[in-house]
This record gives sequence, structure tokens and C-alpha cells, in this order.
Amino acid sequence: MLLDRFRAYLDKLFRNAPDKKEVRDLREELLGNLMSHAADLKGSGLSEDEIFEQCIAQLGDYSEAIGKYTKTPIEVIRDTRFQRSVLTVVSFILACVVLYIIIGFTTKHWGMAAYILFPTMAGLLYFAATLLVLRRNIGRRKHLTTFPILFSYAAIICTVLFFILGFGARLPLSVVWVVFPAIPVLGLIASILVFLLWMHKKVPLLLTLVTVIMTSVEIFLISSAVTGLWHPLWVIVVLGVVVSIAILIFRLNRRIAQKEAQNKKGY
Repeated sequence: MLLDRFRAYLDKLFRNAPDKKEVRDLREELLGNLMSHAADLKGSGLSEDEIFEQCIAQLGDYSEAIGKYTKTPIEVIRDTRFQRSVLTVVSFILACVVLYIIIGFTTKHWGMAAYILFPTMAGLLYFAATLLVLRRNIGRRKHLTTFPILFSYAAIICTVLFFILGFGARLPLSVVWVVFPAIPVLGLIASILVFLLWMHKKVPLLLTLVTVIMTSVEIFLISSAVTGLWHPLWVIVVLGVVVSIAILIFRLNRRIAQKEAQNKKGY
């Protein structure tokens, strides 16, 4: 779709530009010019690729105009938003240290307080920082860092689950290790959710089938490790294969119906 291709091109063009109203207005103006020119060329018999190339060529070079909005390092440091962010982080760290000292003097368990407090506070800080980055990515339709962030959450969840199963449920570590295959599964599922909810793109059929099967395998491994019922729970994997076959049949039938409808319109 031309609109998505134009947006992707402008994302690259504005990748180093700050998130300011003037920049957003310029970006929307350029997108409007591209779409207007594309609408004029649609009746000329050109292919989508040819229309795209002509529109980009007609747009010209706006790199100098965009560069005027890019801040120098000194300007970034002087920015009040940057200063507020630094002060917030420093205040949060100082609050953690004060809280640690209070808990240490109160309970006399300095080591245990450090093991619990500092990882928890670091996790909260990481959650807040990545939430702001994801919010910015969604608003600006820039997802370069979205997938690594979601994948890191998958790794954190699997690590926490590993310790809960290993030390909380007192399961043998030889059994608990099966939770770690969930890292690529959860990362893949998170990526698909991003595509579906925010990027408005079709998920490839093969990716959907692989995700369903891998999810069923991971559910089987974790549930079997927790319950010890490896033999009867293998049916979860079979169910995942059945669901993937059903999705395959449904998608193929829909494609055939769409092609038949297009052929009828052609006649």
C-alpha cells in the first residue's frame, strides 16, 4: 500500500529529527504532498512501484530543512525535558538508597534487603523507561527498539518464572530449565501483537502457524514441568497442530475466495 510505503520512507527521512510540533507538521505536509501526487498518477497506467518512485523524486531533498530541527549535544543538555528526566532518575536512586538504609537499620538484614530492594527498584525503573520508549515508538510509528524491548521482557519473565519454579515450587532444576524456550516464543508473540495492534500489517501465514505450534509446545513443557504429568499433557501439542491446520485451511479458503471475487470483477 502506497500510504504505508510513504510513511516508511518518511520514517527514515525523519529518524534523527526531534519529536516537536514543527517537525510533525512538516512530516504530515510531506505525506499529504506524496499522497496527492500519487492520486494524480493513479490513472496514468503506472505500477505502484513506478508511482512511488516518481512521487519520491518529485518530493525533492528536505534533509537540510529537517536538519534545522536537529539539536546539538549542548542543546540537548539544556533542554528542560532532559534535565527533568535526569533529576527524576537521580531522585529515584536516592530514594532507593534511603529506603535501603531505613530497612537495614530496622530489620538488621542488610544483605536480604539489598537482594530484594535493589532488583525491584531497578525493575520498576526499567519498566518506566521502556514504557516511555514504547509510547514514543507507537506515536511516531518508529519500531526500531520496540522488538528488543518486548524480547527483553520475555527474557525477564522467563528468568523470574525459572526461580519461582526452582526455589518456590522446589522442583528439580533439570525439570525447571524447560521454561527458557519460552523466551523466543514470548518474543515472537509480542512481535505479532505489535504488528496486529499498532502497525496495521498482515501477519504472514507461516509466522502465524509457527507461533501457534511453538506456543503449544511451550505450554506443554511448562505445564508438564509443574505438574509432572508429561504423558497425558502431550495432547496440548496435538491441539496446537490441529489449530494451525485449521488456520491454514481458513486462510487458504479466504485467499481463493478473494481471487475468485477479483476475477469476477475483471470480467
